[in-house]
Amino acid sequence: MARINIIVALFFILFAALVLVLSAGIPVSESQPLTMGTPTFPRMLSYGIIVLSLILIVTNFHEARTEKKEDRKRMFEPDSIKMVGIGLLIVFLSVVLMVFVGFIIAMVAMNVAFLFYFKVKNKVVLIVEPIVTPLLIYFMFQNVLNIPLPSGLLFY
Repeated sequence: MARINIIVALFFILFAALVLVLSAGIPVSESQPLTMGTPTFPRMLSYGIIVLSLILIVTNFHEARTEKKEDRKRMFEPDSIKMVGIGLLIVFLSVVLMVFVGFIIAMVAMNVAFLFYFKVKNKVVLIVEPIVTPLLIYFMFQNVLNIPLPSGLLFY
């Protein structure tokens, strides 16, 4: 698992570097050149991804050198692949749902689906998390970043 963590971290670093290069081409407002403009957000995310990826590499380096082959084989068992497939299906269905009902309702549905899939039993978490998380994300994008999120075809 440690070797795969290092490989994934390297791919994330390459992706973040690509985003940094592409964000250099985003135009900056001439009227307010020193403010946090359009390229600031992708750059901040890219730097964060690079830092977290480097931390992942450092924390897994020793374990990767001592890892046994049996440990690597266990990761690709049918149950693991099924779990990833179901997770991707939930995300895909929530993106499709987002087109019709908007960001908030689709993300609430996705969070509820994940919580039930992972068998979360705590009633407070089952009620509060699916509602609070999408609302906080929506508020951040709408009011802080001024980025509109999908409202859906039903509510357009």
